[in-house]
Amino acid sequence: MTVRSLKLRPSSRGPAIPPEKVNKWPPAFNLHTVPMTSAVIVDAVRTAIGKRGGALKDVRPDDLAAHVLRAIVERNDLKPSLVDDVILGCVTQIDEQGMNIARIAALVAGFPATVPGTSVNRMCGSGQQAVNFGAQSVLAGGNDIVLAGGVESMSRVPISSDAGVLNEKLVAKYDVVPQGIAADLVADKYEITREQMDEFSYWSHRKAVKAIDDGRFKAEIIPVPVIDEQGTKRAFDTDEHPRRNTSLEKLASLPPAFRADGRITAGNSSGINDGAAALLVTTTQEIPWLYRVTLASSAVPRQSASPFPRPENATAAAYRVRAARRGVVAGFLPPVGLGTRKG
Repeated sequence: MTVRSLKLRPSSRGPAIPPEKVNKWPPAFNLHTVPMTSAVIVDAVRTAIGKRGGALKDVRPDDLAAHVLRAIVERNDLKPSLVDDVILGCVTQIDEQGMNIARIAALVAGFPATVPGTSVNRMCGSGQQAVNFGAQSVLAGGNDIVLAGGVESMSRVPISSDAGVLNEKLVAKYDVVPQGIAADLVADKYEITREQMDEFSYWSHRKAVKAIDDGRFKAEIIPVPVIDEQGTKRAFDTDEHPRRNTSLEKLASLPPAFRADGRITAGNSSGINDGAAALLVTTTQEIPWLYRVTLASSAVPRQSASPFPRPENATAAAYRVRAARRGVVAGFLPPVGLGTRKG
C-alpha cells in the first residue's frame, strides 16, 4: 500500500482544516498520511443475453440475478457471509423486479440474511451506476467486498410498466417525450444520418457474432438451465440478440419506429432483452487478504477517508459480522467539516 501526502487547501466545500485541529485528531486520522488504495474488479460473470420472448422468457429476473450472484462467489471460493453489500441496477422496479430485487436475489442465492442489498435505477446506465457505487463504497472504506451488477427481464416486466403520471410542474417546464423520439432529436442536433446509424448497427452485430464464434464470451457467461420450445431441458449459454443474417439493405428497408420522418428504427435501436450480470469489486488492500497474492493494479488511486469501517453503508447485522471478521472497532471522522454522519 502506498502512502502519499495530502495537502490541505481551501475548496468550494469550505475553508481548509486548520493544522491545530488536525493535530488534535487521533494518529489514525492524520490527513498528512492518508492511505492510498484502488478499487479493482476481481471477476465478472453474466448470463447469456436472451431476446424478448426468447430462451429466458420463463425465468424470473430475481432468479437470474441470484444465478450470477451464486456463481461469482462459488468460482472465487468466497464465503457469501464476507460480502458487505449487493448493489444491482434495474430500471423497471415493479412486479417481479420490485421490492428491492438486489436484496431478494441475494436471499434467493442462499446468502445469509446479514448480507444487505440495494437496487439502483439510473435508467439505461443502472448496471454501470451500481458498479460505480460499489467502487466508491470500497474506496471510502465503507465496504471491503461488494457484488455489483444489474438485471432486467424485459420479457416478463415490460419497459415503462412502472410509469406513473408525471408532475405537472415538470411537464410545464420541459417538453417530455419518449426515449425513441428523444433519440431522433439528438440525431437532428448532431446531424447523424440514417445511413450512419444503420452502418454502425450493422457492424455492431457483425462484431458481436464474431466475438461469439471466437469464444470471447465463454469465460464470463454462466449457463442458465432453460426449457426450450420442444420441452427439452438445455443450458442457455449463447447471446440471442446479435443477428447473423442482417445486412445494410435489410436495415435500410425498416420503417422509422417513432416519427414518420425519423431515423430511429427497430434495427438501429438498442435491443429488448433479458439477462443479469455480477462483478466482484474490492480494493488492492483486500486482495492479499482474500487471495494471498500481491496485486499490481493500474486503477486510478483514491484517498481512503478512514482506516476504520463505516457501518452506515450496511445493515447493523452485516456490520457486526464484518467487524468481527476484521477484528476492528467502529471509527468515525470527527466533526471538522468532512460530512460526519451520526448513528
